[in-house]
Amino acid sequence: MIIKKLAVPFINDKLLQQVEHCYIATAAISEAGFDFIRSRIPTKTKMEIVTGLDVPSDPEVLRKIWRHYQGRITLNIYTRNSFNANVYIFDLPFRKSVAFVGSGHFTLEGLKDSEELFYKITDAKEIETLKSWFIGYYEFGEPLNETLIQEYELVYPTFKERESKSRNEKKQLLALTTAGFSWDHIKLKNQYFKKEDYLTLANSKARVTTPELLAERVSLQTKLLQLHEQIKGHVHKLKIDGSDAMVSSLDPEQHTDRQLCSMWLAYSRSAAVLKKYDATLDEVMHLQIIVNQKISASA
Repeated sequence: MIIKKLAVPFINDKLLQQVEHCYIATAAISEAGFDFIRSRIPTKTKMEIVTGLDVPSDPEVLRKIWRHYQGRITLNIYTRNSFNANVYIFDLPFRKSVAFVGSGHFTLEGLKDSEELFYKITDAKEIETLKSWFIGYYEFGEPLNETLIQEYELVYPTFKERESKSRNEKKQLLALTTAGFSWDHIKLKNQYFKKEDYLTLANSKARVTTPELLAERVSLQTKLLQLHEQIKGHVHKLKIDGSDAMVSSLDPEQHTDRQLCSMWLAYSRSAAVLKKYDATLDEVMHLQIIVNQKISASA
């Protein structure tokens, strides 16, 4: 049986209230997803979980499980390879079991908010096969511990930043391809940067370097330097030395994720230098002009 929202049988069929033991293999866990199931199963029910860290899981939920549910809930981290499976197995009264195999992570989005797909399994032999599969990963996982959580907390912000950037890039792609975007609707007649400048920074070119594309990038960099010549006197009025400017590299290898999808012109002065202008100034002054594929130039 195909199920779109796993929360439906959990709530409508009161499935979770009947669970005697559950086994969950998932690519990611959130505190909200964990609480959704934990708060609905009996207090004596034991839960075994195996997950990877390839998809970011909130360190708070890992710490919550470690501190408050030892003995009742055990969680192992599978580290031997990427782990992207999502399997939920529940032992019920009278030696019955039910399992769900699908796409949704152990998060509120995966259980009820996002568009996911699950397949419900009730055949005893198939469930035993799934349990054997689960044990194979669970037993080779690293048991959750305080040191692991502390180390993971250090890298988690980087994981989330990367995830957020990927999400924003997806939104930008959809905006450019499905939201009726057209260059014909953009009025660039009186703008300093033109259509060809923005096209130089298109996604399709971001990782590529060819003689033709390098010439386009040099042309755009030249326009930035020409802009610098025009505004450096005005920049000086902001107590920044307008004669000093940094220009972004033309090499994708030197940009974030090795993608050249923006070029910039930047001016900055430290607090020490600023105090030469005004002894009351304690903050760093920074001015940046950015040209990117979102069709904007900002300061």
